[in-house]
Amino acid sequence: MTDWGAHMIDVAQWGLSMDRNGPIEVIPASGDKPLTYRYEDGVEMLITKFDEGRQGVKFIGENGWIKVSRGNYDTSISDLEIGKEPENFSFGGHHVDFIDSIRKRKDPIVPVEIGHSTCTVCTIGNIAADLGRSLKWDPIAQVFTADWEANTKLHYTYQNGYTLT
Repeated sequence: MTDWGAHMIDVAQWGLSMDRNGPIEVIPASGDKPLTYRYEDGVEMLITKFDEGRQGVKFIGENGWIKVSRGNYDTSISDLEIGKEPENFSFGGHHVDFIDSIRKRKDPIVPVEIGHSTCTVCTIGNIAADLGRSLKWDPIAQVFTADWEANTKLHYTYQNGYTLT
């Protein structure tokens, strides 16, 4: 979840207009039901394989679907079709973007606050899986609602000699 999952969840949060925000509930995978995040507007994000199992994000709406994955884009909506040429999917890479953001004194493509909210969504999914139960989440306060045990898993006791300041 916190490795490749972050790349997919980042795109999903962006597509849902949830950057710097997040779900209000996380439901762990169980049997044939996938890990599910529920947002305040009722939208659900399912962490599951789709189509040929490629890592990516698939948005499904009333008018069709859009799939986005590393170097690939596809849609069932003709008005949203773009060329499949590699230049349509490249921004020079993370390293180039990082150096460019320093030189131009601007935010990178994904500012740290958005990266943080993406990683938080991954982490609360891991916590729900670890506890084996659904959890209510406050994405602004960044705490589980009325769940002391879940909140204890948000931070670990630091080893001797290390602190967070």
